[in-house]
Amino acid sequence: MGEWQDISTAPRDGTRIVVYREGYAESMCIALWARDWDDWLTVPGGWQWRPEWWQPLPPPPNTGKGEGV
Repeated sequence: MGEWQDISTAPRDGTRIVVYREGYAESMCIALWARDWDDWLTVPGGWQWRPEWWQPLPPPPNTGKGEGV
């Protein structure tokens, strides 16, 4: 995975990213910026969330089954 970056630098184009917020039971999750909500939403679930840090998702594992499987 990459380096943690301030959430103000995160992509706001619907890209799914790993986000972090200290002090929560589920402090790390996947989220995306939802323009309609003007906020970060968790994936899955769709809960509004106020992360402090982000980094890109890691690449998927190479399972040898080909893309899209």
